[in-house]
Amino acid sequence: MKKVLVTGAAGFIGSHVVRELLADSTEVRCLIRPGENTANLNGLDVDMVTGDVLDAAAIAAREPHLSGEFSGAIHFPDPGFVPDPGGLTKAYAALFGRKGGRYLAGDARTLEQSGARWRLATQEGAITAREVVVAMGPWSDQIFAPLGYSIPLAVKVGPYFSSPGHMAKRIAEGKPPDLIDPPSGCRFYPRCPDRHDGCDRDTPPLRQVRPGHFAACDGE
Repeated sequence: MKKVLVTGAAGFIGSHVVRELLADSTEVRCLIRPGENTANLNGLDVDMVTGDVLDAAAIAAREPHLSGEFSGAIHFPDPGFVPDPGGLTKAYAALFGRKGGRYLAGDARTLEQSGARWRLATQEGAITAREVVVAMGPWSDQIFAPLGYSIPLAVKVGPYFSSPGHMAKRIAEGKPPDLIDPPSGCRFYPRCPDRHDGCDRDTPPLRQVRPGHFAACDGE
């Protein structure tokens, strides 16, 4: 089933567009501005999310530290979040196993082309496959480059917030941990401004810092 996000869906024309999409068996998500009247969507099987469409001036006003030229953006004030990302990952891993998938440990940097197939060394011996998915984020170039591929990738790091709506001028130096060769102890200690003795040895336990929010950090 197709999925479509409709901006202006609560308006007269937008609501008719939504009805046409629903009649075409399309799954519709409607972007609703804060405080907007949604009477035109009453009784329709749609998913409504609150957000606002921003032009370049509005982006600059909201994020003055963000550089670059932008044609527009959509601001979602209440995005969903996962309080336990590790638990979600384990649940997906378990589902993959129930569907017949297998997990093998190996070094992704050993990936090489072998005829019409791909070959990779694992702890259980070499395996081959017709297709390979590389999902190593910005570290994927360690796998792509030896194979002759040049794919531009970058690291994305979220900002620190000192209070709602205010961006603090506190930027963590360095890069996020290498996924292929991660550091010992806490994975983020090399770039953490609050690191202390022991962070490079001990992996901190996950603890709840406030309702629905968890952190794995020994710092205060």
